[in-house]
Amino acid sequence: MKITTATIILALSAMAGAQAPTPPPPKPKVLKPAPATKPKSKPKPRATPKPTTTEEPTPEPADSPALPPAETPQPAPQRPQATPSVPVADAPKRSRAAETAVSGYMPKVKATLGKGWAAAIQPRASEFQPGNVGVIFKLDVGGSVTDVRITDNSSNEAFAKFCEDYVRALKFDEPPTRALENGALEVPFTFSLY
Repeated sequence: MKITTATIILALSAMAGAQAPTPPPPKPKVLKPAPATKPKSKPKPRATPKPTTTEEPTPEPADSPALPPAETPQPAPQRPQATPSVPVADAPKRSRAAETAVSGYMPKVKATLGKGWAAAIQPRASEFQPGNVGVIFKLDVGGSVTDVRITDNSSNEAFAKFCEDYVRALKFDEPPTRALENGALEVPFTFSLY
């Protein structure tokens, strides 16, 4: 092939005019600063799981043997204790003023009954069986016990006799005049030993 100078010049001039633009220089890489580290906080305590109620077990297929129910642990037996309590339902019917007077006076009755109770029963607790002894006693205008009756007894006779003697030996604050009926205040009370 014969190349002429004109062809070379033409080819060179075409190449010079058709040169592709030079690409822009690459952008310099900017290094990002490392993220600031937060101070470590104290670990949160783990929440203790709330007790869940036990659900009924799903019935097992008929071909698998049934397992006996798990036994619940029984609390350790405790030393017998006696607690005096006033049954509200057994209180006799009174006028509203008398009821108000009696309800204000009953905490004093309970305090008097409870004051020496533990010291009195402790030495003799082994003689008594667990149970309740219901009593009704009357207080006169001066707060002295005039009558004691045993109304029910689910313990033994020794505990019932002890409760009767205990009440007879006490001296109570004077009951409010409005609470008195026929010059006396009748007080129902239950002693419990468990």
